[in-house]
Amino acid sequence: HNNNNINNDNDYDTNDNKTSTHNNKPERTVHEVLRNALCHKLSSLVTLSPPLSARLVSEMYVEDLDLILTFLQSPQDSMVQFKFFHAVVSGDLTQLDPVAGPVLLANF
Repeated sequence: HNNNNINNDNDYDTNDNKTSTHNNKPERTVHEVLRNALCHKLSSLVTLSPPLSARLVSEMYVEDLDLILTFLQSPQDSMVQFKFFHAVVSGDLTQLDPVAGPVLLANF
């Protein structure tokens, strides 16, 4: 059995329907579990530091950007969503990381 799969973490649900042959539980990769944990904490992270939060997303989860951005679309998080986008569009992220800024901007 692959050790990169986590089958006992019920805190962060994925929409992955793969099942393990020996226990019929959904298989979750470490990447998926960490991505989902980030999604659940992203609003708090953006509030603390929008450029650093955008950098984290750009460096680790740019391929999951659509999913991550859905977690910032709730009405109570509209200011958080604004801060995240502002960090990218204003150039704050590019000042912090000359590669992460253009990468994230290109994937919007």
